[in-house]
Amino acid sequence: MEKPNRFMAFLAYLLLLIGPLIIILFRRKDHFSLCHACQSLAIVPPHWSCLSSGSHWAGLSRGSR
Repeated sequence: MEKPNRFMAFLAYLLLLIGPLIIILFRRKDHFSLCHACQSLAIVPPHWSCLSSGSHWAGLSRGSR
């Protein structure tokens, strides 16, 4: 059994949308990296939407002057 490629799994989170897609397309046999790529695609976009909506509301609460 091969050792898991932790660097590719790390890239899945670091490169946000591009990293997981590269791993899914080119590293399908590396189950450890593939699992983290799918997890990154499931976790990261909802966090982006929460952060962007939170920053939007924070800007509105200050008022425009």
